[in-house]
Amino acid sequence: MPFTDKWTHEEREEVCMHYILHGGNSKSASRKFKIPAQTIRGWTQTKWWADMHDDLLKRHKKKMDGKYTWLIDLASKEIADRLQNGDEVITAKGESKRRKMSGKDLTYVTSILTDKRDVERLRGTIEQKKNVEQRLQDMQRNFATMATKKKAIDNGEVVELEQPQKDNKATG
Repeated sequence: MPFTDKWTHEEREEVCMHYILHGGNSKSASRKFKIPAQTIRGWTQTKWWADMHDDLLKRHKKKMDGKYTWLIDLASKEIADRLQNGDEVITAKGESKRRKMSGKDLTYVTSILTDKRDVERLRGTIEQKKNVEQRLQDMQRNFATMATKKKAIDNGEVVELEQPQKDNKATG
């Protein structure tokens, strides 16, 4: 379907975001924005829609990640306060008092936090493994290139040799 200026870029972005947030439902977007569902389905087949969809999805995920990070930080501070000072309770006299967390609650919090920490540590290990695997693949390619050049030299061909490049990365 050819691109038309009947709807503004901002309107198409709103439609696209609605489409993303409602699981690809063109009928829902059609009802909300008074745009024929067939038009929206046609848009979904265009390159500009795919580009817009990818961009909006990336921005939405980044925004949500920021919100989750803020909530986790807030909750972590509250958990730390309760671990150190106990839960706030109201006595029969209506007074506010702190009571130490139960062993069950402490165990629950500790096991969840330990699991999360271990997942993050594992993620780092997996990333390191991927980096090592990539370096090994690079070395294999370089070795194959060198073997090809050696074979050409052995056959009397003139081969341009590359100067080895120094690795500028700090080693540690």
